[in-house]
Amino acid sequence: MRSPDLKLGTFLSLGSPTVAEVCGKYPFDWILIDCEHGAGASEDALFRTLQAMGPTHAKKIVRLGEPSHAQIQHALDWGADGLMIPHVDAPDVARRALESMLYPPAGRRGYSRSVRAFGYGTALPETPPKPILYAQIETAEAVENVDAIAAVDGVDVLFVGQSVDPGADAFLAETAELGGNVVAASFVRNHEDVRTLRDFIDSIGYEHVEIIAKIENQSGVDDMDLIMDYADGIMVARGDMGVEI
Repeated sequence: MRSPDLKLGTFLSLGSPTVAEVCGKYPFDWILIDCEHGAGASEDALFRTLQAMGPTHAKKIVRLGEPSHAQIQHALDWGADGLMIPHVDAPDVARRALESMLYPPAGRRGYSRSVRAFGYGTALPETPPKPILYAQIETAEAVENVDAIAAVDGVDVLFVGQSVDPGADAFLAETAELGGNVVAASFVRNHEDVRTLRDFIDSIGYEHVEIIAKIENQSGVDDMDLIMDYADGIMVARGDMGVEI
């Protein structure tokens, strides 16, 4: 996950261990379990989802609703390979999360031999692996601080997390005024959605906005080549809805 090569993955938001088990059998590089907006936010659901994925090739990433010390430790002890932390607006937010993710002396995470991540005591590593940290960039403040956030030792991935409906003109005008330069457009159905969004950005005279088109249904997948004519990047955001690529 820390190499610059293309990495493919999917979000799990249904809270279904069965869906997680199926996804774990495909050659994804990462699978993210969404405990911020998804249905599997309870600790019991997260534990069962991680169990169901088993020894998958994919790195298991958990997006937490709130990066409390207890939530961070539970997710990692139960088998997550990394965490996505929402609302990382400043470097200190990332540093506080890392303190809970890392064992002493680098952090303050408690150590137990009997946790699921260590095979309940049967698979103790000589050196515990360092968890992967996704820092979610989703506000104007985070954009202003993004270089400093990226420079924090332990931050591995920057995830642009602010989403917007392609027709949300008021939000886009505010983003331009604040100096935001990346917009993730949700529920893109076809290239006309992205073209409409691009036309509006041009109409307000803002020249440096990049559009990340989130493909979340089959019509978006079918029109992906034309979508790329207007978007700067794409993200297939709903791999749990049965779309075929």
